[in-house]
Amino acid sequence: MKTRKNKRGIKVKKGCVSCKYKEIDSKGRRHCTKCSTIEEGYCTKWRMADALRMKRNPFGIIKSQEYLHYVRDIRIDEAEKAWHGDTSPGREIEDIRKEYCAKQKSISYGF
Repeated sequence: MKTRKNKRGIKVKKGCVSCKYKEIDSKGRRHCTKCSTIEEGYCTKWRMADALRMKRNPFGIIKSQEYLHYVRDIRIDEAEKAWHGDTSPGREIEDIRKEYCAKQKSISYGF
């Protein structure tokens, strides 16, 4: 399968699932709104979906906005505590990830 890199250098597979112009019909099939065909791969009108084009994870896992907001809020709280004199170290990202996964299920962006 062919790939394209987004603005941050993350490879995105070309296909209906990653296309900006995809729609899903009542039977769950993806089709192109530009050329009105049902595609299994990609058509000549393929453009990377905006969400994939803007994702910033350097390791290739597209993380959900909810997870990114969750981590951001934790880091803001830690920064505020540090501002008020708390010298305890911040939490490790692995611990935050495990906590989030226990509550939610997955950190990745679902398609």
